[in-house]
Amino acid sequence: MPKHFWKSSQLIFLEKINYFLYNESAKKNVLYLLRWENENEESVEMESKKVNVRELVILGMLSGIIVLLAYTPIGLIPLGVISASTIHIPVVVGAILLGPKKGAVLGAVMGSVSFIRALTAPGWLDQLFRNPLVSILPRIFIGIAAYYMYVYIKKLFKKDIVAYAAGSIVGSLTNTVLTLGALVIATSFSFPDKLQEAVTLVTTIITTSGIIEAIVTSIIAAPIIHALKKLRY
Repeated sequence: MPKHFWKSSQLIFLEKINYFLYNESAKKNVLYLLRWENENEESVEMESKKVNVRELVILGMLSGIIVLLAYTPIGLIPLGVISASTIHIPVVVGAILLGPKKGAVLGAVMGSVSFIRALTAPGWLDQLFRNPLVSILPRIFIGIAAYYMYVYIKKLFKKDIVAYAAGSIVGSLTNTVLTLGALVIATSFSFPDKLQEAVTLVTTIITTSGIIEAIVTSIIAAPIIHALKKLRY
């Protein structure tokens, strides 16, 4: 580029600096903009902290509900000859509300409760739940599966309540299939003579109470999630 272009650009730049240095009105405007930007950043930071605190409170409440359901009769809903477990419902609700990471945390809480209960239980099936790969690991995926199914269905149908129900069903089935699948694998190593019995039991549970639990989960969880989303939890 020609030299006069660079010189004229430099002169314009110096003139602008001089203007802002010695013009009171310009300085006030700059200071006002800087102050507004700082206040805006502080406001965003405060709002972010509020959201984080709120999410932690909800995470704690849902963890408490998991423990309550695990150690009281309300964790099971009698349905004739079988009962539907509701212990995983807070995991599904938390995952869809708070995201997959916190859903995984809630799943780990549920698995830890199962692990602790198995430490004092005498049955051979209970002994298998003393293995974290059976009691904890499968439960971590409940919230992850529920959240991503919710996101997928919401994009597909654009209806929140349908997405909540679909996410709830998938979360429940993830719990049933992964936990019982891990149980069968653990049985083959720890109690090979009980393998056929375990396979029969798992097949029966998946085809009966597993499906019913998924439906019950969607009926209970979807309206709760919808209400909390409306309130912006």
